[in-house]
Amino acid sequence: DPNTIPYKEPTEEELLKAERTQMRCSKTQFVITLGKTKYNTLLAALTKDENWNTQVAFENSNMLYRNQELIRSIQKLLSLTDAAIDDIFRAAARVVE
Repeated sequence: DPNTIPYKEPTEEELLKAERTQMRCSKTQFVITLGKTKYNTLLAALTKDENWNTQVAFENSNMLYRNQELIRSIQKLLSLTDAAIDDIFRAAARVVE
């Protein structure tokens, strides 16, 4: 049928982008998954004046979403790769509160 659009398998990049839009967890799940050392590093970084906006956002968040600006800020503060943040969200989703 000339009107039928052939199916095209999504690329790995497209699949990852779609997965990231669905990634979310509670702040508790995120903190447990980060672990004590990384969490303490984050808390120390958040107390710096230049990170005040991130501190306020983190303190007042209940749910965290992979693609939100807050997570990009945390990623930068902790020097984490995109893959590491993805793995944190995947693991956090399995944490039972």
